[in-house]
Amino acid sequence: MSGLAGAAWVVFARSQRGRMQSRALGWLCIPFFQMALVYLWFSIADVPIDVRGMHARIGLFSVSVSQAVILFILSYLQRGTHGHQ
Repeated sequence: MSGLAGAAWVVFARSQRGRMQSRALGWLCIPFFQMALVYLWFSIADVPIDVRGMHARIGLFSVSVSQAVILFILSYLQRGTHGHQ
């Protein structure tokens, strides 16, 4: 599901082509693809539960922080719904 969310961010960023945020929105897919790779590793290898928990916490933190920072910056730069007037 993480990979699907990453792909959705790529598709959404491409749909915003020509707008300022299209360059930034594409970067939001990276933490999702990283989490997809980590969970793929969990399904292939026998990973101890404490290592799984640590990577899951770090992954969720990276997804939430990266999206929060980028979306707050975009909101500030656009100053509302119509951008700079």
